[in-house]
Amino acid sequence: NVSADLPSAGFDITRRVSLDFPATYSGTLPCADCEGIRYTLNIWSDQVFFRRMTHLGNGEGEGTSFDDIGHWSFSADGAALIFSSKDETPVVFAIEGREMLRKLDTDGNAIESELNYTLARQKKMVWFEPRVRLHGMYSYVADAGVFTECLSRLNIPVAPEADNGALLSSYSFARNESGEALLVSVEGRIVNRTKANGRGKEQVLVVE
Repeated sequence: NVSADLPSAGFDITRRVSLDFPATYSGTLPCADCEGIRYTLNIWSDQVFFRRMTHLGNGEGEGTSFDDIGHWSFSADGAALIFSSKDETPVVFAIEGREMLRKLDTDGNAIESELNYTLARQKKMVWFEPRVRLHGMYSYVADAGVFTECLSRLNIPVAPEADNGALLSSYSFARNESGEALLVSVEGRIVNRTKANGRGKEQVLVVE
């Protein structure tokens, strides 16, 4: 548990607030070689998060977006959120009321700077389709594929389109028995689709 290894960041436990998810927090944070990095952070109630970081200004990679997904948890004192993904060390944000998150350093301490390190809660969810490389367990049962990502434990159906045929073919060749779950790595995007019964939306993995 990552949170158990972090200090309390100097926050009193009385600052613990009630956060309701899902929610989107966004803002522009400092960048060493560009004008800023635009963060869009979608936080889900099942402790999964999606993050998009877009480089702004005249720096190298201007306008390029980088997506990832991962697992979030509370710090030991409940005063911060810890975001863990496969691509980097955990990122820590202090909870400043319901409407604001402030980025901390890797030890969970406040960053001494006049620059802006805050993300603001948006009035509505800002949906985007993360395009990511995923590592997890795949199975095919009752004519449907299901994928569970290793770190976040995100469990989603696989859409029968794009490069799904190649995934299913490889799976069928490698499995020992029907419905067996196998470890796979895929590149794809997570999209929001209307459910088959027409009631509500669901997240679906499109394998690319």
